[in-house]
Amino acid sequence: MNRENKYILAALILIVLIIVYFSVFCVKENFTPDIRGMYNPNKRNLRIYSEKLKKQANEYVNNLRKTFSWA
Repeated sequence: MNRENKYILAALILIVLIIVYFSVFCVKENFTPDIRGMYNPNKRNLRIYSEKLKKQANEYVNNLRKTFSWA
């Protein structure tokens, strides 16, 4: 085998390994519901509202900690 054939063989093996990885180990079904949920207006509004509530609760708790740590 000359040098060019080795490179071609290595490239083919790499291509086959990449195809096997994406077909076997990569679960494609788990990505689509999350992406759809991000752009679904009802779920998006719920997610934004829950993030807003979490942020407000964290600010409230942090303010309470600051207030009572100074006392």
